[in-house]
Amino acid sequence: MTNPNSNTDPSKKLYLIISIILVSAVIIYAALLTYKKFFPSCVAGTINNQKVTCEQFNNAYTHHLITSQMQYGQLFEQFKPLLKLKEQTWEKIIIAQEAKKQGIKIPDQKIVETIAGYDMFFNNGVFNKQFYREFVNSTLKTKIPDFEESIRDSLLLKALFDKITAGVTVNENDIKDEFLKENTLAQLLYIEIPAKEPAAQVKIEDTALKTYFEQHKNLFDMPTTVKIEYVTLDFPADGGIQKQVEMKYKGKAIIDDYIKNKDLAIAAKKLNFKLQTTDYISLSEADNAIPEWPLPLINDIMQMNVGSTMTEPYEIKDKGYVIIKLIDRKQPFSPTLEQVNTKVTKAYNKEQEKLAALKQAQELFEKFKSITSADQFKQLAKDTGFEVKDSKEIPLQQIPMALELNQEEENQLTGITKTNLTLNPIKNINGAAIAFVSTFKPADMSKFETNKKEIQETLLNAKKDKVFEEYRNKLMKENVIKY
Repeated sequence: MTNPNSNTDPSKKLYLIISIILVSAVIIYAALLTYKKFFPSCVAGTINNQKVTCEQFNNAYTHHLITSQMQYGQLFEQFKPLLKLKEQTWEKIIIAQEAKKQGIKIPDQKIVETIAGYDMFFNNGVFNKQFYREFVNSTLKTKIPDFEESIRDSLLLKALFDKITAGVTVNENDIKDEFLKENTLAQLLYIEIPAKEPAAQVKIEDTALKTYFEQHKNLFDMPTTVKIEYVTLDFPADGGIQKQVEMKYKGKAIIDDYIKNKDLAIAAKKLNFKLQTTDYISLSEADNAIPEWPLPLINDIMQMNVGSTMTEPYEIKDKGYVIIKLIDRKQPFSPTLEQVNTKVTKAYNKEQEKLAALKQAQELFEKFKSITSADQFKQLAKDTGFEVKDSKEIPLQQIPMALELNQEEENQLTGITKTNLTLNPIKNINGAAIAFVSTFKPADMSKFETNKKEIQETLLNAKKDKVFEEYRNKLMKENVIKY
């Protein structure tokens, strides 16, 4: 006997089975997504020990690439080897994260409005979808969603820039000072008293070095530094093309051996080449203990992953080949005195040499301060054994460059108010200088109001750029990138 309440309808049983399968599939899919999020199969690197997946990085890289193409236009391919696209992508990711923390969002409508602002997409005043697709797909060689997301990234950066610089202003005095610098003309004759190394090395007191470091800390901020191993394969002096080609194949053989045995030193030694290792260095600095390498190679090194080795020998024109392995990378940071002691000592000694030159210039100034004509200045300079240099007639704005002054020394450049006047001695990058104003033409103040708005905008933009750059540098120091 059967139970009349039992459900024996096959179709209902099938429905139940399908429902269970679908629910299970959804649960499994959700679990896979969660697993993939926390345990990604491909990790591009980390920011503060938080993983950045290859997918996240590649998306950000694509968007930055598109932005760069838009920025450089037809010159992009020419500039591409010089751009730090990978390094800049990490910065873009950090900036996007910071914008998100600050609650900044870019609605889709804003992207639409931005794209609608490009004249190139219009035909007879009407937005032409075909022009749009052709530009994105054929000219940029990318997809429309990626192009639109690159627009979002650009707007995100601008929104963060606007938020950080919202309180930046310039006042009337700033504008007037800038007008005077741009429109007052002067011609300076000057002599230079060069800085000289002391005959005997002077012991530096610890307190003096520490004080100097504290007063100039920003000068010793460390940029991105790398530790590398490298093998150089120089062209034979008289080897000809055949020997140069042989050198390339020797480089390939070293790399192949390294791939098999994982020891670059042994691979190089087998073919009678030497492996060299650097300390942590900034490749942008000129005093590194490495050969003079071209900028595209330096950019390639800066974007390599830690632990990776070049897969092909890199040719340095007319010199030879080099093989690079990136051992480690350190992001920008503010070092302690102990970490940059040698560098600070060198800078301190240089400063003391310049101060000695300034003291000599101040003593010499007693002979020059009563000069009242250019001819007298030239004659006295000749009598005291100095060559006279001429700035020519230029705006006050360009005087610091002509006299080779550092930024902190520019503020000491005062007194250019009339003709036939000897200025107080001033330090410059070479030592010290004594300058004589041979020509002075005051600015025409009747033009101030006409130029005021333009100067205000230029000053304000420059001030905002400086504020945001300082903010960006701080952000990069706070976020530790490893890749």
